[in-house]
Amino acid sequence: MHTVAVVLLLTARIYSNVDVPAGDRGAATHVAAQILRSAGIDILWMDCNDRVTAAGPAAHPACTRPPNQDEVIVRFVSSPALNNPRTKSGADSLGDAYVDTAAARGSLATVYVDRVAAMARASGVDAGTLLGRVAAHEIGHLLLGTSAHRTSGLMRAQWSTTLLQRRMPNDWLFSSRDAASVREGALKRVRPVPAPASDSTAATVPCAAPLPATCPSCPVCVTVSPADRMPFHLLVEPSL
Repeated sequence: MHTVAVVLLLTARIYSNVDVPAGDRGAATHVAAQILRSAGIDILWMDCNDRVTAAGPAAHPACTRPPNQDEVIVRFVSSPALNNPRTKSGADSLGDAYVDTAAARGSLATVYVDRVAAMARASGVDAGTLLGRVAAHEIGHLLLGTSAHRTSGLMRAQWSTTLLQRRMPNDWLFSSRDAASVREGALKRVRPVPAPASDSTAATVPCAAPLPATCPSCPVCVTVSPADRMPFHLLVEPSL
């Protein structure tokens, strides 16, 4: 595992329009945080639940504004309907990220909870753990600012049930090369802070807001224009 004495603090807002069990959600944020921290990046989680109810809390201002330079957005959503021709090419993707190709950076990552759950069942692995790995992979794309994948490690393009079942820790960490690149990307957008003696408790900020028609699952991604963003997909290799 790659460790450093000083970490970079990145805020990750979570928006969810599907029900994710509390245990899976907790495991996902913990696993993703551990993976990123191995590269020298600490995550401050902010819960911006976008499922509005009559009894829901008032919107937190931070959840309705466009992301700051030191923030990324992670959406937990259901996969698009397969009868939509535009989604068939990514029907096996567990997640994707939108990156501004001109600026080589991004702010919006998406995790398809139903697909992750299905693969977790097929592989016999914990769903929360796999959610965290997918989230860390997609955040990695945002910080790397590229669609590039590797042949091994967390940033590989294809994940299979066989790969998940062999339970090799290095399969789910950034390689030394990627850890350096992710850290460099984070350094351009966040400030370094001293590493704490132990992992800090994740912050939770309740948030709900009216959903804009342009982006029903994320109140702030209205600032992300698909016309000048490129989606990157984490493809799942069919099991043998």
